Amino acid sequence: MPKKHQIKSSRYYWFWGLCTIAVCSGQLYVGAGYRKMANSLERVLDTITFQIERPPLIRLDPPPHPMIIPDKDWS
Repeated sequence: MPKKHQIKSSRYYWFWGLCTIAVCSGQLYVGAGYRKMANSLERVLDTITFQIERPPLIRLDPPPHPMIIPDKDWS
């Protein structure tokens, strides 16, 4: 018994063609929105300035020893 070939109607191809167009156009829409958002965020970040102050690398006065009580004036 020979196997019948599946014959698809033209509606099948129209359906998948429209689905493909819908998905691709949605991707383009989202990509365009993402690009606009990235450009506006870049403009905002370009206006912000940062000032970084580094502490000195060498400590000039050593920290007091925790076991030594400093001299107090008892008079």
